[in-house]
Amino acid sequence: MSKIFSVLNEEYLRLKSLKEYYEKEIADLPPGNIYIRKRSNGFYSYLGKYDPKTKNVAYTYLGNNTPEIENLQEKISKRKALQNDLKSIKVEIRELRKVLIRAC
Repeated sequence: MSKIFSVLNEEYLRLKSLKEYYEKEIADLPPGNIYIRKRSNGFYSYLGKYDPKTKNVAYTYLGNNTPEIENLQEKISKRKALQNDLKSIKVEIRELRKVLIRAC
């Protein structure tokens, strides 16, 4: 039983450190989403961010499609993937915590 407990404890510690790493990575990436809108004959890109003061989404004009917008889109996609992974890690941590409490 002690070997199982130690393996579960190691997994719990690994997940905790992975959670901290993901949170730091997410904080370094830009928030918001890119929206492409069609206005008359052209397509224009906007960065939408939630503003907690006004409780609305604030849009910032980015311009037409440029390499900078594509780079920003890649970073936002990476942040979303990390947020999904972080969500599953939090569930696993919660489950492991329950198991470790019952095992003690």
